[in-house]
Amino acid sequence: MRIAAVARSRTAKQWAAWNSAEDRQLMPNIKWLPSRSVNRREEHEQFYNRIWPKDDPFWDHNQPGNLWNCKCDWQQTDEPPTDNNPTSRIQHKGLDGNPAKTGHIFSDEASYIRTAPREAKTYAIHTERKIFRSTHESDSDIIKTSIGDILIDNITYIEVSKGAKTNESYFYKLQIAEHFSDFANKLVLIDGNEPIDLSHNNHNNIFYRRKAQFIHMKVYVLESSGFTFRIKIGEFKNGSLNLYAITEP
Repeated sequence: MRIAAVARSRTAKQWAAWNSAEDRQLMPNIKWLPSRSVNRREEHEQFYNRIWPKDDPFWDHNQPGNLWNCKCDWQQTDEPPTDNNPTSRIQHKGLDGNPAKTGHIFSDEASYIRTAPREAKTYAIHTERKIFRSTHESDSDIIKTSIGDILIDNITYIEVSKGAKTNESYFYKLQIAEHFSDFANKLVLIDGNEPIDLSHNNHNNIFYRRKAQFIHMKVYVLESSGFTFRIKIGEFKNGSLNLYAITEP
């Protein structure tokens, strides 16, 4: 089950990354790559080296990792879609749907979820959190937005990955952090000077140390794809900005 969780989390993460406005323009299609397994599955062999547009309904039901222990892969490409692509809908119990769209690593048909739903969903979030944090553990980028140049670094990614109300909102929150420039123009300011809360009793905590450097905390609301988030942007003493947190009301 751990292998499937990692594969599905990776699929969701790649899908989110590949569907930014810039990536869709440069690389509008996705190519299915053959399995690395010695014993290949007939269900997926029909897809090998074939290309579909990113917005093709095919991807709602088929992705590498939607068979247990699947070792197929995919890549985005600017190559044109192939002709006469199969439209088969491969579904394996518990691995139905595109996890980036459904927000679920495992569907309700998975036996583990039927018997222990809370534990399974917690495990899925925990797995994705580990992958997300390890991917961004040394990242530090300045993102140019209409609000200003905003620092997004490894502390931002740790804060963002803490949790959410649902699996769906959790995955979407990670997408916002990774493609923040795509969402910045949708932000609505609701508080231009929220007090800096330094009540945390552990002054060695990385989040305390970060907030202690702020002189202002601006709070925005972002409404997108049916979700509502509070976006906190801190202003350092030198005037530079930092994406501090993405939370739900």
